[in-house]
Amino acid sequence: MDCIETLILGSSHGQYAYVPRRGEYNLCLPSQDLHYSYALYKKYRAKFKKLKNVILFYSVFSPGFDVLKGSESYRGYHYEQIFGIKPNIRGFSKKMHGLYDSFCKNIEKEASKLKISETYRGRNPDIKGKNVGRLGVTNYVKRAEFHLKGNLRESRQTPYVEKLIQSAQQRQVRVTVVLSPAHVKYKSGLPAAAELFADLFELLKSHPEVKLADFYSQDVLANDDFWWDYDHLNPAGARQFTQLYHQQIKEQ
Repeated sequence: MDCIETLILGSSHGQYAYVPRRGEYNLCLPSQDLHYSYALYKKYRAKFKKLKNVILFYSVFSPGFDVLKGSESYRGYHYEQIFGIKPNIRGFSKKMHGLYDSFCKNIEKEASKLKISETYRGRNPDIKGKNVGRLGVTNYVKRAEFHLKGNLRESRQTPYVEKLIQSAQQRQVRVTVVLSPAHVKYKSGLPAAAELFADLFELLKSHPEVKLADFYSQDVLANDDFWWDYDHLNPAGARQFTQLYHQQIKEQ
């Protein structure tokens, strides 16, 4: 904990894209919405004594996506049990405990056997190996349409980015927002980035100190060999992305 200088937050897009280096910890998790990204930052900002940087991955669905209001609401139970973060919906915690407590007791013994090295910094998943061809298995049109629904929901999540920035400023922690990379086919049926990320772009006008790394609008990862599916990089793509990210940040 004492050696962590950079904390990476966001959904599986960041989990699959960013390979943490020494002094970095990738805490991106599947379907992590902006509320939980902010909550995780609040939890660890004091524990990471040397924290200097936060990298926040921001995806097409991020502006309106609330994980507790969708099919993956069970993740709220995980956040409470593993991180001690209470859901922000009244009555949700009691409901989830009723559904999952008995199940979790059955796997608790197995989980207690897991040993994690002190040098563990989060990881980029290698699902079935980098050579597995997954492109084409998922329907990129339906995938993009599903994420666009999250983008357009009335309950907006981008204000949590403002809260994270303000909290980071108090501790002199630098914030970088990354627009998650996506395959060209995934982007082909979606509105322009200016529309998709309008909330974020408007917010960042008031925060010139925040760096924006726009990998969504770039096609530097156009090679199909870099992709697991149409919005997740495979390990080869993750290595390429991480290298490109550090190059771009140095140039800004």
